[in-house]
Amino acid sequence: MDEATVRTRFSILTAVLISSAAICQDAGPGGSAGTAPSVRDLIEMRSIDSLVVSPNGRRLAFRLLSPSVRTDKVVARWYWISLDGASSQPVPLGLPCEPIRDPMSDTILDGQAQWSGTGKSLYVLALSGDRVAVHEITPGEHDRVVAGGAADVDAFDILPGGHRIRLTMRATRAAIDAAQAREAREGIHFDRAVSAEGSRLTRNLRIGTRWATMRYLADGRVGEGFAGAKRTVVRSIPGSGRSSPVSVPADTAILSGADPHVPDQHLRSRDGKWTIGLVQTEPAKPFLFEPGYRLVSRHNGTTTPCDAFFCSGRSSALREIAYDDRTGEAVVAYEPDYSARTALYGWNPGTGHIRTIRETDGSLTAGSSYSAQPCPKAGGFLWCVASGPVTPPRLVRIDMATGATQIIFDPNRSLAARRYGRTSFLSWKDEQGNPFTGVLVLPVEGTGPFPLAITSYRCRGFLRGGIVPLAPEHILTQHGIAALCVNHDNAVGYVEGPDGKVETLAPHKAAISSYRTIIAQLAAKGLVDPDRVGLSGHSFSSMVAAYAISHTDLFRTAVIGTGITIDPATFMFSEPTTDSWRKGILNVLNMPNPFDDTDHRWSDVSPALNASRIHASLLIQPPENEYLLALQLFAAMRHAGKAVEMYVYPDEGHLMTRHPVHQLYRLTRSVDWFSCWLNDRDPRSGAQRRQCLDWKKLDRDRQTKASG
Repeated sequence: MDEATVRTRFSILTAVLISSAAICQDAGPGGSAGTAPSVRDLIEMRSIDSLVVSPNGRRLAFRLLSPSVRTDKVVARWYWISLDGASSQPVPLGLPCEPIRDPMSDTILDGQAQWSGTGKSLYVLALSGDRVAVHEITPGEHDRVVAGGAADVDAFDILPGGHRIRLTMRATRAAIDAAQAREAREGIHFDRAVSAEGSRLTRNLRIGTRWATMRYLADGRVGEGFAGAKRTVVRSIPGSGRSSPVSVPADTAILSGADPHVPDQHLRSRDGKWTIGLVQTEPAKPFLFEPGYRLVSRHNGTTTPCDAFFCSGRSSALREIAYDDRTGEAVVAYEPDYSARTALYGWNPGTGHIRTIRETDGSLTAGSSYSAQPCPKAGGFLWCVASGPVTPPRLVRIDMATGATQIIFDPNRSLAARRYGRTSFLSWKDEQGNPFTGVLVLPVEGTGPFPLAITSYRCRGFLRGGIVPLAPEHILTQHGIAALCVNHDNAVGYVEGPDGKVETLAPHKAAISSYRTIIAQLAAKGLVDPDRVGLSGHSFSSMVAAYAISHTDLFRTAVIGTGITIDPATFMFSEPTTDSWRKGILNVLNMPNPFDDTDHRWSDVSPALNASRIHASLLIQPPENEYLLALQLFAAMRHAGKAVEMYVYPDEGHLMTRHPVHQLYRLTRSVDWFSCWLNDRDPRSGAQRRQCLDWKKLDRDRQTKASG
């Protein structure tokens, strides 16, 4: 089969079987089938992550994350399912707990889990109360602490034999508390460990019920201050018995190209005759974090590369590899151009035959959005979390030989049954020929032209408003606004100059170029009104949005969810600290230290220093620990009489994962903002109408000041 046929062929999938797992699959977001989703429904979507197969290959454990607006908490709980056909119903393990987060970003970390050798229990790292310890969990609420007491556990490993556990720990909590108290008495030394970007200077990190102090560490990472160096201890597991459990290696031979520190990875066929592997062809670069790889096979001392389009690329595209001993194929999960649309392909290294195993219908991952864990393999199946623009996460089993897909567990069935706008996948090229992809959602009623809100900069899985929920597409369409989520490819705009640095703000300008092109294309089709376009952005795309409104007239309004790093004040706040990523990114983007800006480059680039040129209204909604990074732009726009508002969310990090209530207000406020500025008529409801009139008064004041 030739490559063109592989690219266009659609395989026929078998009927999907929906399990009836007895753990309240319909007890998630409220509402009835056929009704439109609410903001609360989107926030309370349940996610699945941390998939791990037992050593004997008979069970799969996973973690379910359940946010609640009512309790203002995110609860994590482990489950397992049988893989031998005995039962397809997930079984709850241990007790629910709060997930462990990464400091500064508030990323919910993947669950650390390891099976006992017998496969009858699971050891997990859990946050309970004020401490992080290793728990052994089994069906029901059987949950016991087996390691961890006076000091929190960073990581653990069950040693061969199953009787001992190796722990990575730091200082005791009592010692850390004493050091914090001493600092509070003596004063905070403003050294290069202090974060000056918005957090309190002390007691600014919550670990369960305990308040600790976040500091920059010597290697530039952020962690708990006063915790000291890592130390490794080995302890016996109480009650583990004397007989060594029998451990059979699990069939989880999956390769992932996500780790730039592992240049080459290989796995061997069961008979030992073939080896397939990913060979690194290009190292990771600053800003372009993903290395490049190529799939090769080795047989009888001969190395054969795969020449198919799906066998080479960066790790963002060449996501993972498995070997199917039944067909003799390398099975490749491939996503081009950051499309977040995963297809499965097969390459037989013996015959050279290539084929499509499963056409894309959305995203296939192991659930985590940030660690890029691969779907585990058990037998001839991949176990993945599948999701799409209108399909919330569900656990599926995929036959690697046929692509047949079975839904094993759907914790969001009621949300999936809601009524959504008309959704389509788009791909286009900008004026420079750079490829981009996105997902367009149109209102259920009407033919256009609609006002348009662009969200960014990743559109993986179920749409909730961009890489971090900010302006939810499915709610915007209920207000008569078309929504387009645009994926940004890190490689686009990465052009190195003679000094080896990327051209100044080239990735940001490339993103804006993609917006300009797709707005024109949609306007030419009569779908959107090019004079009523808004832009939302979080993290990288906050910078894109700030630059876009200060250097172009493409947008009537914008919403950003974080501070930005392309104003000189950002460097001022970051300069006292160690070499953090915020300060480092300025060097990557080829911007000078503001104290050494002899060429006045900041006056050309900075949104704040160009606030007088801004005609769009701007809503800024950052987490508390970085609101100072948005303060220069906010102050400059206020000083210039521009329409700008800012709301700061306390006790939140970069990804805004701690408080579902904050997400409720943040998302609702973004939708109200876009509805106010993009719709020609004011909102009908009393509260929204009053809010919109207050916001538009900002613009009337600006116009009055400009004319006066």
